[in-house]
Amino acid sequence: MTDQPMVYIVDDDEPVRDAIGMLLDTVDIEYQSFPDAQAFLDAYDPEQQAALVLDIRMPGISGLELQEKLLA
Repeated sequence: MTDQPMVYIVDDDEPVRDAIGMLLDTVDIEYQSFPDAQAFLDAYDPEQQAALVLDIRMPGISGLELQEKLLA
């Protein structure tokens, strides 16, 4: 775990991920982006302080399903 908070961006639309990432860069906020929920889950560290920017409608695991998995 690091002390630096992280923003996770999970969206299947690459231009959206890029735009949010560029916005976060302008205020020096560290982020990681993922093209789908499974890629996020594979890298997820529950000990990391983080915020999640999540697309609701994605193929495979939807954003709502991902949120339910994280709450379980």
